Amino acid sequence: QFDWRAQIGVFRDMYRLRRDALLAGLTDHMLDGTTWTHPNGGFFVWVTLPEGLDSQAMLPRAVTARVAYTPGTAFYADGFGSRNMRLSFCFPTPERIYEGTRRLGEVLKQELELHHTFGLGATSPRHLNPCPIFVPMARSSYSPAGFRTSGRCPCTPAGGWRRRCATRARRSSSPT
Repeated sequence: QFDWRAQIGVFRDMYRLRRDALLAGLTDHMLDGTTWTHPNGGFFVWVTLPEGLDSQAMLPRAVTARVAYTPGTAFYADGFGSRNMRLSFCFPTPERIYEGTRRLGEVLKQELELHHTFGLGATSPRHLNPCPIFVPMARSSYSPAGFRTSGRCPCTPAGGWRRRCATRARRSSSPT
């Protein structure tokens, strides 16, 4: 007869090793200012990136580095969560998880270097300063002004920056 209680113990130990590998990798490889949860159950760690980094915009570069995660925006209906990501530890081996955190740390460093190179400060990402595109709607408890933002800017492919949108709007409204 199958001892299912013993099997639960085996799974618990296996997932604890994987979780601990992810937490150790995050501790060793993440940028200063990055925070994350320490789960006592489940299969995921919720990561909050430093100001100015956008997990959705960074995802293609992470996948190129052979690291995948779920951007935080997938868990919000209002466009928030761009600084967050959900990392899973349920399938890969502890060694691969640790290597994945090293690769993710490199992607974060490269992303931060891009921000410094192009002078993108902590006040310019869309999660802090969204594109001013408003959609009229009936007044509601969550929008006292009777407007809501679209959450994405159509002016740039990645959802963009308000500064670019304002510039583009100025150009399109100026006489030619």
